[in-house]
Amino acid sequence: MSKNKNCLSRDNKIAHLSTSAWIVNYERTKVLMIYHNIYNSWAWIGGHADNEPNLYQVIKREITEETGMENSRPLMGENIYGLSIVPVIGHTKRGQIVNPHLHLDV
Repeated sequence: MSKNKNCLSRDNKIAHLSTSAWIVNYERTKVLMIYHNIYNSWAWIGGHADNEPNLYQVIKREITEETGMENSRPLMGENIYGLSIVPVIGHTKRGQIVNPHLHLDV
């Protein structure tokens, strides 16, 4: 079991920080979602902090990586809008086993 206590790192096998965002159009009538292969369902955009303490920069990175959008802007400013604990089921990713853990999602 990992003794890593850094919640910004995936090396923490118990729980680590992640970010997520709902992407809406200007009129707020449509939502952009991404198909999540692990859960076989549609989901919001998000990802791991990967040792970046500025979580606003993390979600900006994830939005660009997952959608190609480079000019998104937050409706709520750069402040934290919500916190949740998301259980991640055990799965295989790129041939590696990922044990069940928690995402501390901002």
